[in-house]
Amino acid sequence: MNVSVAKQSFWGTLFPVRPVRRQPAPVVPLGFGRDLKPAPKGPTLEGAVGSRVFVYFNLIKKLWSVRSMETRRVLGYADTLVLRDGTFRVSEAGRQRVLESRRKNVHAGVVGELQAVHAAQVEPLKQAQGLTVEERISYNPYKAGVFVTAQGRKPVEKADWVVFDTQGCWQGKVADPAEPTPG
Repeated sequence: MNVSVAKQSFWGTLFPVRPVRRQPAPVVPLGFGRDLKPAPKGPTLEGAVGSRVFVYFNLIKKLWSVRSMETRRVLGYADTLVLRDGTFRVSEAGRQRVLESRRKNVHAGVVGELQAVHAAQVEPLKQAQGLTVEERISYNPYKAGVFVTAQGRKPVEKADWVVFDTQGCWQGKVADPAEPTPG
């Protein structure tokens, strides 16, 4: 009795296994797609100046993420930017997920009109508008369900100007020309 015939199963006779021939991967020299990133599709961060965006702090990149309110896609990342007519938003359902799981997720940020993206654009904007940075704004889902001022812990819902930099988020104020300047 032939041993190989005796061990053959019923399914093996109906569906014989054929060896798969694999093609070797093509050799691509460096510079032909491995190390080059494709050009970004859609609007860019610099092109979004003047449009409504949602800004939040990206914990992985340690930069501010800017997401378009129209497309809901991230346009880019910046260490310094300015928003006009900022509204501070917190998703209560997202906050509850953070409290239950003790893991952070994107559920809070600022919606406003993007005015400037890089530090080179922010300083001239501050001088042209007479913009001064007033109070630092912070958010901690474990302490409060709203954005608060860092000093007095007063809730903040809206701000005329919001300045983001490497130190944090700041509420800005345009100097009134009728007010006397200290000095």
